[in-house]
Amino acid sequence: MDAQKVHNFFFHPFAQEHTPAIKALSVVTLVALSLITLSGYLLLFTIINLRDRSITPNVQNPKVSNIVSPHFPPDQNKLNHLKQKHSEQLKNFEMWAQSSNWKMFKPQFSHYDWWTFPISRASAGQGTTYAVNKQEIETLKSDPIFMNNYRRGVELVVQSWGWDLANECPLPVAKDREWTGYGVRLGKMADSLYLFNEKELYSKLQKFFKHINTPQYPQLESWVLHVLSQNV
Repeated sequence: MDAQKVHNFFFHPFAQEHTPAIKALSVVTLVALSLITLSGYLLLFTIINLRDRSITPNVQNPKVSNIVSPHFPPDQNKLNHLKQKHSEQLKNFEMWAQSSNWKMFKPQFSHYDWWTFPISRASAGQGTTYAVNKQEIETLKSDPIFMNNYRRGVELVVQSWGWDLANECPLPVAKDREWTGYGVRLGKMADSLYLFNEKELYSKLQKFFKHINTPQYPQLESWVLHVLSQNV
């Protein structure tokens, strides 16, 4: 078990990487340590979670900030796991789109940003499980199947926001196919496209951003505005 998995076991019992058995064991461990240390561990647990939640994108340089293990060779096991998760997610995307079940793309129904739009930063709850460094990005870019899936995933998620990315125009109004105002997902998508040097898709996404960056839509966070303002 690597350091990040140990960290998640002791401080993020419900991290998605855990199996149900590990989640249960992690919770039991949390309770036992809290009792043994007279709630001292619970205080530490709270402090660590608050710290992890504070991990946010560096608005100064979204391309390389806080990059994970920049000098380490690609972790092939991690990349294989990411590819598997991405492939499974894309099957769901295709199924939801085919059945016009657009609500399933929304954050209150599905969480998939970590493996659908990989970036170089750790995240609260997932740690570095799906964070990729420069070498790992290059390895993923050399896999044509993954990259086709990656681009298709971006296209379908933007479709769920009511936008035709290829033709750079709104789609006909449909039930639940609309911009949700969830800027975090848009920001992560843009950051990922920039990191992967997907210039065409990034530029097309910027045009969608211009479409929604109007007074009638919720104001996006400053870091989202920043990652969508890069020149490519």
